[in-house]
Amino acid sequence: MEAKKDKVEGDAKAEYEEKLNNLKTKKKDLQAKYDELVNASDEKWEEVKSAFSSATDSFKEGFSKIASLI
Repeated sequence: MEAKKDKVEGDAKAEYEEKLNNLKTKKKDLQAKYDELVNASDEKWEEVKSAFSSATDSFKEGFSKIASLI
């Protein structure tokens, strides 16, 4: 995604960079949820699994938005 940033011009470039930064944040959040999922106890499993699923959906949505700008 970083490499394709150079192909985007004008106002779209600012939007692309903003969405790319949002996507990077979502990736970090997703990694944190994954780490929590791996280390979850049986009692917390369903709660953590649901949070991971939500974080995954958010990441996919961010990726789709940035891909639409290319």
